[in-house]
Amino acid sequence: MHSLAEVARNEGIAKRYVERLSRLAFVAPAIVEAICQGQQPAELSAETLLNRINLPLEWLAQRHTLGIG
Repeated sequence: MHSLAEVARNEGIAKRYVERLSRLAFVAPAIVEAICQGQQPAELSAETLLNRINLPLEWLAQRHTLGIG
């Protein structure tokens, strides 16, 4: 297993950016699928998820919070 610092160094990007991207690993699959298919609420994108600090870890709660059925 690699640390976030190792991943950042290997990829030539900032550690902070890797930390932000790692949040997306915990997003509910249904939310990821909705975004990929363009079926999410208009204001929701991968970028908004990266900037959202208070997204619950529980997938059903995430879907409810973001308005994805």
